Amino acid sequence: MERNLLKTLQSWKNSTHRKPLIIHGARQVGKSWLVEHFGRSEFEQLLTINFELQPKYCSCFASLDPKEIIAGIELNANATIMQGSTLLFLDEIQACPGALRSLRYFYENIPDLHVIAAGSLIEFLLNADDFSHPVGRVSSYYLNPLTYGEFLSACGENKLRTFLQQLSLSSPTDPVHEKCSNLLRTYFYLGGMPEAVAYWISSGSFNQNDEILQNLLQNYRNDFGKYGKKINIPLLEKVYTRAPAQVGARLKYVNVDEQVASRDIRSAVDLLSKAQIMHKIHAVPGCGLPLGANIKDRIFKLLFLDIGLLQNSMGIGKETRLS
Repeated sequence: MERNLLKTLQSWKNSTHRKPLIIHGARQVGKSWLVEHFGRSEFEQLLTINFELQPKYCSCFASLDPKEIIAGIELNANATIMQGSTLLFLDEIQACPGALRSLRYFYENIPDLHVIAAGSLIEFLLNADDFSHPVGRVSSYYLNPLTYGEFLSACGENKLRTFLQQLSLSSPTDPVHEKCSNLLRTYFYLGGMPEAVAYWISSGSFNQNDEILQNLLQNYRNDFGKYGKKINIPLLEKVYTRAPAQVGARLKYVNVDEQVASRDIRSAVDLLSKAQIMHKIHAVPGCGLPLGANIKDRIFKLLFLDIGLLQNSMGIGKETRLS
């Protein structure tokens, strides 16, 4: 699948002011696939370390000296890391805090080595009281589910995507209106999670998409215990379940649960936002620039991570889509 961020990664590779890169994003939006696709197509060698599947590599980061780290990785992987031609991919980096700390020293001591880190729930590690973030020594990009444009490219509809990008008020739309409407309706049901889109493209069927989306929703629930040591999981589950019904409207905590203190619900919303499952859209009066100077922190709407997941969480399945 062609992702918009790929062009940004190509520019990052060739930049003379390149820093180690962290790709943020919720689980299963395609971070690992994107980096590995980029590494295989743009570098002579791709070396991937997944700290959840290969915890032995955490010992290589006991030292923050990049040369010692590289030596340990080479011995464990039986590989040679070459500056300029190797992409070192540190996946699920939240499972190895030492690796995240070391990124600043890669920038300072081995600037010619291409290093990309990715992982889910990185924000919880970066915001921990005892963690020192490498400010100014790393770059950060964010990956979200497929946009409608990316969905069109995944379907092989590149000409249609180009047409829509160049569309003006005077452009004739009658010949493609029905086609665009059908594809948009499909996108609204599937959403942009790569697994759901890939299944539909390969099978041409909606038969298993509800199951795929339900499994993705459950996977996010399974992560709640990783948000911290003192987490009210039942309350988090309640917010996670009820917030989608309020998408598009100002969130009022009383509509989530009138028996729970607003500060507790606000804390749960903040956790889900930090995990990038939901996004806060704050109100601004629009009385001048910059808009952010007058943002209203207490007045906001919520957007769910993905439109397909949102609808599935509300019981809108393939029967509704096909009716």
